[in-house]
Amino acid sequence: MDNEDQYLATLEEGLEKYPSSKIKKNLLKGVTDYYNGLAAEPYNKANKLATDAAVSGDPSIYLSKMKQALGLFDQAKTAFEKTLEFDASNSIATSAIASIKGQIESYNTYKASLN
Repeated sequence: MDNEDQYLATLEEGLEKYPSSKIKKNLLKGVTDYYNGLAAEPYNKANKLATDAAVSGDPSIYLSKMKQALGLFDQAKTAFEKTLEFDASNSIATSAIASIKGQIESYNTYKASLN
């Protein structure tokens, strides 16, 4: 287990063992920051691909780039959902998941319009 994994395990264990602790807010912030941070890279890469796809003007390029973006959005969504398991009102994760759902809807609508 590396240092990051140990850090996360310690935070999660603290939340589980001491749910009414005075430092619960700090433990929770550590966990949610970790999962939001884990989601950030694939989310940002996916947004870049989605933007490139949207401005390409070429349906085949759009579909290809969005297919890549959807895989990254899925990775990010999994991490953001983990954040929400710990803090259901986390605005970063909530907003990002709404954005991801919007991207998926746009992709599906566009793809259906091609048929």
